[in-house]
Amino acid sequence: MVNVNSLTDAEARGADAQFAGLTDAVNLDRKLRANPGMAARFEGTLTRAVRAAFREATEIDSAHWLLQRTLYRVNRLGLFWHDDPRKYVNERSPYLMAVRERIERAWQEWEANELDLPGLRRLEVPLALRSRVRADLAAAPSAAGRYFAQATTADGYCRLVQIAALVRDD
Repeated sequence: MVNVNSLTDAEARGADAQFAGLTDAVNLDRKLRANPGMAARFEGTLTRAVRAAFREATEIDSAHWLLQRTLYRVNRLGLFWHDDPRKYVNERSPYLMAVRERIERAWQEWEANELDLPGLRRLEVPLALRSRVRADLAAAPSAAGRYFAQATTADGYCRLVQIAALVRDD
């Protein structure tokens, strides 16, 4: 049985492209007030992506990808990457902040349901943190980890993070 709420790669990519256009639109909030349907396709796909990613267990890769790309686009507006200042025209947009809030609220609800809160309340936090730090420090680095530690400069690592944020690994 096909899940009618599942999200295809093509739908996710289409919604991402539409959202990219929205984030670049001059006077986005004014345009949305004048034409609320302007974001209807993205809104519908976002609703399905949130539902798939946080409420369903099947076919969620495209949903996660879209949510991550959407949050990336919204959150990068608070940074300055030495690119065209016109890319930041909507950094304080109430619409974009509402989109971020929708995703983050659903994620927080999902996370609260997934966590063992009574177990966490019984946890001795300083002891658990020290134990985790010891385990992290004792972990053997992966081949990629060794490469980044030994062969990559800080600038190279920053560039890699920028590129990785834009590329989808199919």
